[in-house]
Amino acid sequence: MFALTCAAAASLGPSAVEKGTSAFLGFREDYVFLTDGSKASRPLGDELARPFFETTNAIATAIINGHSASEAIEKARGNYRKWIEYYRTNDYLPEAIVLPYLIYDIEILELIGSRSETIND
Repeated sequence: MFALTCAAAASLGPSAVEKGTSAFLGFREDYVFLTDGSKASRPLGDELARPFFETTNAIATAIINGHSASEAIEKARGNYRKWIEYYRTNDYLPEAIVLPYLIYDIEILELIGSRSETIND
């Protein structure tokens, strides 16, 4: 199970695993992302939101493609690391304001339960 909600891994995740869910991926504190309000009707063109949406979508895509829970979370962490490095080396870009939020989000992303669980199990 993957929950893209604030603090789901703090209570919902452990409870779900305790009640029989094999694996739970989520954030243990409030998930933070930035958006450009002027791009609300065109989210695919929102460069502020792009690193956040690409990263969380990497989890869902990995799960759908049959990867394990551990592989899915590592794909997301790898994507976070890619964006963090990009903005650390391009800190002059206006979009670099996302950097502290990317660092925060990677730190609160959590896997609870079976690391080897797949959607096919």
